[in-house]
Amino acid sequence: MTKRRSFSIEEKLALLQEVEEIGVTETCRRHDLSHSVINRWRKKFEAEGVEGLKVGYPRVDPQVSLGFVDLE
Repeated sequence: MTKRRSFSIEEKLALLQEVEEIGVTETCRRHDLSHSVINRWRKKFEAEGVEGLKVGYPRVDPQVSLGFVDLE
């Protein structure tokens, strides 16, 4: 299993710029990325601008994830 990489907003913007210059396939090859990652970033950027490139992990209440919530 490969370790998940994280990219800063600046890195994502640079990669999207590279896509515009040399294309998705070549950018993905150079940086060992999947097309789906680039396409997801591009769609988020087009819809939300730079804000769309921020890491957006869902927030989970620790009590819920540990199973301590009373469902009554």
